[in-house]
Amino acid sequence: GAQRSRSTDTDVQTLVRFISEGSIYMPRLSLSILFILSFCMPINGFALRNAAIIESAREIPLAYDVDVIVVGGTTRGVAAAVAAANAGAKVFLCTDRPYLGEDMCATYRLWLEDGETPESGLAKSIFLGEPDTNTVTTAPLVRMPTPMTVKIALDTALLDAGVTFLYGSYMADVLHDSKGRFAGITIVNRSGRQAIRGKVIIDATERAMAARICGAEFMPYPAGKQSFKRIVIGGDPGDAATMLDREITLPTRALPVYEYTLELDMPDGSWDSFVRAETEARQLTWQDSQAAASEKLYQVPPDPLKARKTWLGKWEGADSLDVDALRPGGIDSLYVLGGCAAVSRETAAAIMRPLAGMDLGARVGKMAAKEADAQIIGPVSEMYVRGQIDPDARHAEIGERLNGSRSTPPLKVGAMISSPQRSIPVIGRYDTVVVGGGTGGASAGIGAARGGSRTLVIEYLYGLGGVGTIGRIAKYYHGNRVGFTAEIDAGVASFKPDSHKRRGWSIENKMEWLRREIVNAGGDVWFRTLGAGAIMEGDRCIGVIVATPAGRGAVLANTVIDSTGNSVIPACAGMETQAIRGEHISVQGTGMPQQTPGDGYWNSDWTFVDDDDVLDMWRVMVVGKQKYKNAFDLGQLIDTRARRRIVGDIVISPMDIMNKRTYPDIITVAKSNFDNHGFSSHDLFMVSAPDTKGLTGNVPYRALMPKGKDGLLVTGLGMSAHGDAMPVMRMQADVQNQGYAAGKASAMAAENGTTVRKIDVKALQRHLVDVGIIPESFLSVEDSYPLSDDAMQVAVKQIGTNYSGIAVVLSDTKRALPHLRSAYVSATDEAQKLRYAHVLGMLFDDTGTASLIKAVTAGAWDKGWNFRGLGQYGATTSYMDNLVIALGRTRDTRGLPAVLVKLKALTPESEFSHCRAVAMALETFMDPRAAKPLSDFLQQPGISGHSFLEIRDVIERTPVKPTRSDTSTRNHSLRELILARALYRCGDQKGVGEAILKNYAVDYRGHYARHAKSVLQGDDG
Repeated sequence: GAQRSRSTDTDVQTLVRFISEGSIYMPRLSLSILFILSFCMPINGFALRNAAIIESAREIPLAYDVDVIVVGGTTRGVAAAVAAANAGAKVFLCTDRPYLGEDMCATYRLWLEDGETPESGLAKSIFLGEPDTNTVTTAPLVRMPTPMTVKIALDTALLDAGVTFLYGSYMADVLHDSKGRFAGITIVNRSGRQAIRGKVIIDATERAMAARICGAEFMPYPAGKQSFKRIVIGGDPGDAATMLDREITLPTRALPVYEYTLELDMPDGSWDSFVRAETEARQLTWQDSQAAASEKLYQVPPDPLKARKTWLGKWEGADSLDVDALRPGGIDSLYVLGGCAAVSRETAAAIMRPLAGMDLGARVGKMAAKEADAQIIGPVSEMYVRGQIDPDARHAEIGERLNGSRSTPPLKVGAMISSPQRSIPVIGRYDTVVVGGGTGGASAGIGAARGGSRTLVIEYLYGLGGVGTIGRIAKYYHGNRVGFTAEIDAGVASFKPDSHKRRGWSIENKMEWLRREIVNAGGDVWFRTLGAGAIMEGDRCIGVIVATPAGRGAVLANTVIDSTGNSVIPACAGMETQAIRGEHISVQGTGMPQQTPGDGYWNSDWTFVDDDDVLDMWRVMVVGKQKYKNAFDLGQLIDTRARRRIVGDIVISPMDIMNKRTYPDIITVAKSNFDNHGFSSHDLFMVSAPDTKGLTGNVPYRALMPKGKDGLLVTGLGMSAHGDAMPVMRMQADVQNQGYAAGKASAMAAENGTTVRKIDVKALQRHLVDVGIIPESFLSVEDSYPLSDDAMQVAVKQIGTNYSGIAVVLSDTKRALPHLRSAYVSATDEAQKLRYAHVLGMLFDDTGTASLIKAVTAGAWDKGWNFRGLGQYGATTSYMDNLVIALGRTRDTRGLPAVLVKLKALTPESEFSHCRAVAMALETFMDPRAAKPLSDFLQQPGISGHSFLEIRDVIERTPVKPTRSDTSTRNHSLRELILARALYRCGDQKGVGEAILKNYAVDYRGHYARHAKSVLQGDDG
């Protein structure tokens, strides 16, 4: 075993694949092979006898404390939540989708059948719309709703009823009290894992997954052919016409809408079986020129609940059904509201229709509220997460985010639920697991699978490609369109011409090309799956924790590639990352697109979003539907341009780009300009304006590796670079090439039985040369740093002339400072002297304080800068702004009066950059004499009161026009927040600064909240 050959290793891998793909057909034979493999060497370090991972004991933060918990955002689930709330219960609803109404919108089953008439208020809001008060009619016209209509109606119903709800949240665990009674659930989302305390649960999911997690029993899922339905909008059915069930008319610009009935092999009802059925269905029903397709398959479940009573009657209304058919045998306080109820399959199909489902939901909601009112559960201190320990489970450290989510209203800090040591099932083993199937992730999956790596790509949404597809930024702004990117473009163009696209490439074609390439190369794709944790052994990542609609599980891997764009897996593992804290609130603008089948490019920039903050993401989804309420639908991907980044073996700086730095491990060459959609924070750009011309930036392999860690690569927006370097690094064309390179590196590690940190990087580069991603000359380049002493001295001289040497100076400030001081002292020209004083001040050196005081005192405010969204180029500070900031950084309080004079000259109409410059200077002085002037300015009309504290207020104050960009709310809020920060750091004045910061600490906008909390906590990092 210890001296096995490569061929033996391949044989073992073949057996592994046989188990994973064949065990569902031949379980006894597969178990025999598993027994044999238990004596083999582990493949990539993983002994197959481990069916679970041990999760150490931990505390889960409590997010909400309610009476009734509804799991599932279906129309019937919303009806149940509203009814329970109206009956006096406190209700929480969660859905794993980024919207409500998945039963209608995810399947595109938007129509009413003959004889169905909306009667409830919720049903009328969906199918009748707003009543026309100017027209008297006794028969309102039933309409075919758009997805946007459905989603807005459901959002509004919950908001009006006072129901708290979250998108993107998967149920993970069951909570019990000390007497073993049901006491709530845990959920997993982008903010980590949280606990929800509650007395009664209503499972409104499609396959009763909440009930299954709670331990309810169901009839066996029948093996063999099963019938599913799928909707495709637009295109020509072609070979799929034999499966066409009917053609429907929907409000989609008169595009044809096809409903297919598919007979698919289902070995069982496992997650793996549904994943494979989904893959087959997409391949069978793909149509050239299609404009959209349903996100998931529709099926009346063939495996009903083993309930207290089986009800086989016909559907004759919600009141006629025996509700014991919705209640699992042996489990109290749980209702199964959906097609898995213990009813006839005909009645199950009726319940899954929206009108009947909403009627039944309303009845169940009232019952749940009454039951909860009579229930008593133990205190939080006695609650725990239920779980078991598998004696054969493997011990590893599971890292996840457990710092809680921001809740509304906020709960008492410190409420925690005990989670004893327990087992997490292993639901997959791969060579490569890519977390996030976006711009970089889909490409990484292709690179890994083509390299022979057994590959899994997990994606939270319904398609691959990220911002360029679901995000609808469906054309390149910039980027180096060579190598693998050129192959993608040719592949997408090879489809039948898409007559529906407006600008850019066909979104549907690109999603399908990426999916096909992964599958054709032998890879797997799991949609509707969220990366939720890291599995670590020492400094090596050996897998991930995922949340699926079927529950939470572990996936083991030789290499994990984090392509979330937000460094989710490194953050879960506790690795060092870069994010907004107390140092600054410089973040790039965020867009959120509307969506219409067949439309292409839609770019926007109207807010900020913290991708770690489930409440902030919820805010944008709610507000976005109101912003684009007349559109067919709302896009599901928030187009953030700046997210959390790792601290890697090397951190790419703006100076590296400006100095054209080379590295021995270059894997891509990025190409763009400094279009940063916001204001800069780096010192470089407070001396010299960002260049608007096209630049190139070399990306070393080390920038994808978290510092000192192995088994993990990070691509795209999560890579190791300063935030102000990312505008050049984040173009789609470049991230695609970078993702491919990461995937190939992972395949090389698997092939050679090693890790991504130990691969032959030159061999990787050789392959990248062969596919055209990097030029062959890069095979022999070395690191061009450190720059020579001669170059440094020339750069210092250039500072005195026109600042042109600033990128060289800032590349090594320790060497530059003595030269700068000497140059300042010897300079005779006042303008030259001021330039040296400016740079010295930026480096917190007080040598040139006198020159800075003179210039700031003598000069008036020049033309400043206000926050802009789309098309943001050039300097974000004026020359006077830069001098004021530099004067503050000298920390020489002789300069304080000059800055206070500049503060006094500001008005509510002054540009944002001037307010920011004064605030930055004064907070650096940290002199109490600045407190009263800052407080007085903050209390001028229009300066304060811009925090978003109520969702209705957020909706009303978010401008609808212009549709693609908004700057007013960001200018006002950023100005108030930064001035309050300075006031607080200068000692405050009658609590004015602290009060403002506390408001922003609970603002719906996550970056503002994170920044304000950090300032209050004294975290300036």
